[in-house]
Amino acid sequence: MKVALISAALVSVTFASSVHQDHDELQFARFREQFGKTYHTRSEHTRRFSIFQQNLRKYEQHNKSGASWTMGK
Repeated sequence: MKVALISAALVSVTFASSVHQDHDELQFARFREQFGKTYHTRSEHTRRFSIFQQNLRKYEQHNKSGASWTMGK
């Protein structure tokens, strides 16, 4: 029983993480298009995407905090 619950929890977390990743990638693609960003190597793209994700988490966390102003968008 415990194994089934743990397995279900892991599948849920993996799915949620995948959905979150897909959303981030879509947002990053829109950002690159809007601002004409191109990255010439895979490592540069990966580094810039990581920075973009960190910034997304930062403003999402701030906006959920109930502050009187919103960050980002």
